[in-house]
Amino acid sequence: MRLFVLPTLWLLFFLATPLLFSKAQAQTSVTGRSLVVDLSADQVDINLGFNGADLTLFGVKNKEGEIAVVIRGPEQTTIIRRKSQALGIWMNTRSMEFLNVPVYYDFAVSAPESDLAAPGVLTKLDIGLDALDFRVEKNEDQQTIDSFREALVRNRQRGGHFPLSPRAITFISDDFFRVDFHVPADVPTGSYLVETFLFNDGKLIDRREAKLRVAQAGFSADVYHFSRDHSFLYALVAVGLAFFLGAGSHLFFRRERV
Repeated sequence: MRLFVLPTLWLLFFLATPLLFSKAQAQTSVTGRSLVVDLSADQVDINLGFNGADLTLFGVKNKEGEIAVVIRGPEQTTIIRRKSQALGIWMNTRSMEFLNVPVYYDFAVSAPESDLAAPGVLTKLDIGLDALDFRVEKNEDQQTIDSFREALVRNRQRGGHFPLSPRAITFISDDFFRVDFHVPADVPTGSYLVETFLFNDGKLIDRREAKLRVAQAGFSADVYHFSRDHSFLYALVAVGLAFFLGAGSHLFFRRERV
């Protein structure tokens, strides 16, 4: 009996040791983090009554330092056109194409951007509107690029897709903080990235990423997928619905006049 029990115990110990070690190592890696963050929701559902969504990020820092949080949407190509008067009429006379513009961008900081890190570090991490580097393929002088870039930022700010100023980070305690963002109603669907940074003496000491999914939901999603999968039928239904609504309203108001 002993000859059977002892080898069995040694075998169980041998098999359990890697599991116990990996579990202890995972616990050490979690507790050793300088920064832990979590989103109040990892998906924003767009339905027929969607008028924007509020998003909250909670975080805990285990070391001294300043916090910066950045949320950005998918990148797209954006064309900025400039109008000028020619032959007595206003027309588009100049344009510039930017290739890597986020459809939505917002950020929050616990201290002025200049106190976080050097401008080169902020530019590398895309922290702040001044740090966003929009790529241009055409060879243009820097003054012209800056002029069109300012127009692009103004347009996005007017639509609520870029911030007018950084949001504040609220510290509930010395180490526990929260940040509130608002996602506009007309943001496109896709995957959004939320990044949280911890700086100390101008150096980045920790960084965390979270994904936010913006997607159609409910009846709105059904209509969206139908329009993409059956575009011709969708066009016929839209035209037919517009015709019947127009004819019905005409008959209704004509009857009221009689």
